[in-house]
Amino acid sequence: MSAQDGFRGRVCAAGFIVDVPLIGEPEARRRVIEHWQDGAELRVLPDARWLLRLPEHVDVRAELAPGLPVRAVAGSLVSPGADGSQPGEITWMHAGDTRTEQIEALPVLRPADWLDSTGLRITELKSIQAPERSVSPVEQLDKVEAPDLRAAAKIGRSSSRAERAMAQLHGSRAGEPTGRVWHSLLAGLLPFVGMIGTAALAVAVIALIAVMLRGSGLHIGPLGVVGITMILYRLLRRGRADTITGRAGGYRDPRWQRVRSALARLTLRTPAVPLVERRHQRYLRELARAFEQRRWDDALREAIALGGADAESRLLTMRLPERRGELRPSPTAGSGAAALPYGPTIYQHLHGLYRTAAKELESGGRVEEAAFVLADLLNAPGEAVDLLERHKRWRMAAELAEGRELSPDLVVRLWWQAGNRDRAIDIARSRGAFATGILHLARVDADAARDLRRAWVHDRQAAADHVGAVEAAWPEETLRPLVVADIQAGIALGGPDAAYLFAYLTAFRPSEAACRTARALLGGSDADGLVARARFGTAFAQLQCADPAADRAIATAGLRALVRDGGWALDGSTLDRVTKALSGRADPLAAADLPRPVRRRPRPQEELLSVTAGPPGTVAVFDAAVLGGGAVLVACGDAGTFLLTRDGRVRARWGIPAHQLVVADHGGTALLVTHRESVSDVHRLDLVTRRARHWTSLRVHKILSSYDGGLLIALGEEGIVVFDVLAVHPRVVWREMTDASTILSANRTPSSITALGLIPVAGRPGSHLLQAWRWDLPTWTLRGRTSVESDQSVGVQVLASGGVLSPHLHGDPVVSTDGDVYSTVSASIASVRGPAGDVMFRAVFPETDGQALGLRSHAGITTVFDHRGRVVAVDTCGDVQANLRVRT
Repeated sequence: MSAQDGFRGRVCAAGFIVDVPLIGEPEARRRVIEHWQDGAELRVLPDARWLLRLPEHVDVRAELAPGLPVRAVAGSLVSPGADGSQPGEITWMHAGDTRTEQIEALPVLRPADWLDSTGLRITELKSIQAPERSVSPVEQLDKVEAPDLRAAAKIGRSSSRAERAMAQLHGSRAGEPTGRVWHSLLAGLLPFVGMIGTAALAVAVIALIAVMLRGSGLHIGPLGVVGITMILYRLLRRGRADTITGRAGGYRDPRWQRVRSALARLTLRTPAVPLVERRHQRYLRELARAFEQRRWDDALREAIALGGADAESRLLTMRLPERRGELRPSPTAGSGAAALPYGPTIYQHLHGLYRTAAKELESGGRVEEAAFVLADLLNAPGEAVDLLERHKRWRMAAELAEGRELSPDLVVRLWWQAGNRDRAIDIARSRGAFATGILHLARVDADAARDLRRAWVHDRQAAADHVGAVEAAWPEETLRPLVVADIQAGIALGGPDAAYLFAYLTAFRPSEAACRTARALLGGSDADGLVARARFGTAFAQLQCADPAADRAIATAGLRALVRDGGWALDGSTLDRVTKALSGRADPLAAADLPRPVRRRPRPQEELLSVTAGPPGTVAVFDAAVLGGGAVLVACGDAGTFLLTRDGRVRARWGIPAHQLVVADHGGTALLVTHRESVSDVHRLDLVTRRARHWTSLRVHKILSSYDGGLLIALGEEGIVVFDVLAVHPRVVWREMTDASTILSANRTPSSITALGLIPVAGRPGSHLLQAWRWDLPTWTLRGRTSVESDQSVGVQVLASGGVLSPHLHGDPVVSTDGDVYSTVSASIASVRGPAGDVMFRAVFPETDGQALGLRSHAGITTVFDHRGRVVAVDTCGDVQANLRVRT
């Protein structure tokens, strides 16, 4: 190659030497950046020129190159006019001389250091649809088992004779020897012993049936006797499987237990009675002797648990009383166990022995043993709790009360006295037992009751239940300053609750401005302010103003308003109570001159209210709720969530996708739920501060449309699940219908909840009963368990009060339900109905098929909406609260 090669024409370059001293550093930087490749490197030559080394060769014209091209020769770089060099070296011409350097020894320049990002605008690109969030682990509220009173009382193990007898009765391994040789020998002999015993039992049963049939005058041959024996054997085996295995929560068919009881009663009329009686009499004599001789350890190990006063009327069994392997109280008292045919005299005798034993054990300081007798032998856990309380065994009493599911208020009080305040608060929140728990605790410790009330206030504040926080704090004067902020926040929300809370503010801080506003409110006569006057007046009647003069003036204005407004539509007893309270505090002359308030009857509605929605909006509506203050909260899917005025103007907007709204009963918060393929993402929105924060992601089948502000109810794989929304991470605090195969429908109101599910029938694989279960809230007290007769379960729905709706009711399909209201649709007309089926109002949605209509009932306002962006709302008085279209 000639010396001119590489200085002109096309050349395959492995890099370039940029003459920085000649062209200047700014121009050199520009050329380097322009020709930079991924994997390139830049080094400084000793003569201040730069070597730009490329990872891949490029074909360029030498005249247009950014610098002097260099070629790759045998692992080295060579510039035009220079000879080859060793691998890893670069050779170039400079001022007529040839120079060579190791490439790796040259200093490195980093072009990234030249970039200044201070003036750049960085835009973060986001996906159109948010990725599905991972589901957070769900925490469980620790379950407290009933205490092991046998271990607490230090009662020894059963005797070897008793264990052998129990092993024979139960087929257990409690009495088996410990030696391996004896164990193997008995294991080998067991099948033969079983075969001999079965054969002997079969012969005895056949003989017994033959004797019974002969005595009855019936003549049945041997084959007939054997056939009857086989039928009875199969019935007994099936009944035993149903009774012993007892699928938890399944609907137990009692027919097999009745068959066994009938056989037991039949046996009592046969010659086999003396044999049965001798066995039972021997057992009773030994048990009574142990109690009478005060051999407490033997007596308590051998004792039989009594089943209550109705024991002799239950099903019968011929088996000896079963002794427990351990003396741990069961979580629930057994009400369906079979009874022994002892008669009332024997039961009374055992009952007396146990009562005497409990008293003597307690007087002797053996508290745990006495509690065991009461809780397990006499089936009186409440008395056992009282005994433990008397001796200040708070923790054991709390565990026993919770394990036996005694009243929640008692459990709350016991845990609080035991020092476990967190558990007491958890139970009070999940079972709605704050108020009754405080009453119970106040009887024994006023300071502890005050602390529990403070915890109740903090719980309601955390749930943004401003009315609940004020009502919880008000009976204790020292706690009232804690809820002033809640009063102000509730007033800011507006609606009837604002007037209610304003009464508390006026009573607590009767400033001149507050009193003037209160008198102006009560002095109005407009129909729109009737509800506000009624809420303020009824609240102020039960309060006492701090300023006597202000109290008299406001009470006088309230009494005048009560007479003028026709009793504020109060019921008779409430009207009498409010009238008496205001009259006693009002000006005596004014009270004497005013007539007694007379309740006005509401005017009958001449015709059914019908509201026609306007044209479709520009945004799809997935859920909507008109709040008590008149604002309209709308979930618009991925378009976000809107807070609108009654005429559709936007008050606030959040970019959080939402397909469902879960509105708190008090209206202070709402949960924004985003439904994805298998996960529901939940944000918590505070409607006072208008701040939203992410709470968690849940994998459940359905989330109910309302909650109490602290506990969220959902339907999952394991039935009804109640989550603590106030916890940082999702935590399950309660479960119901855990053994239902499927829950088809559920609805709630603040005071009740009903769920419809398929309940498996024990002993019948594949068989189910369609049942509606109804509970009172917030205590979760089961009030009804009704079997539903329906040809098909698909489409059947329930109301919160327990009503069951077939898929087609009143001739039209039932489209939506919420709480205690539902809607049926015919063409484009939605008929909104109450729990009795009466039509409350009709909403007409032109240009819709009616099948995409949604329904919401909140704060006495029923909202109907469709997916085309139209919302209609009517209150209980028949006034239209909203008729709007959602637009962006």
